[in-house]
Amino acid sequence: MMFLIASITAAGVMDFGIAIGASVRKDLAIQYGKMMIKVGDFADEGAKIMIDNDWLEKPPQSLDREKLRNK
Repeated sequence: MMFLIASITAAGVMDFGIAIGASVRKDLAIQYGKMMIKVGDFADEGAKIMIDNDWLEKPPQSLDREKLRNK
């Protein structure tokens, strides 16, 4: 169920992107952008929940260059 919600959330972000491209009003593009940020935060929290419960693998991370340099 959680994966389905994440998929629907991703489709919602895609729809905001399409709406920004189709809108000629700059004020709406700003509002869509703000909504995309909120939905992105929601999706990030959902991904963290799925990772904590081992329902999703943690995505590859970049190297911690500070840690490597100090070795």
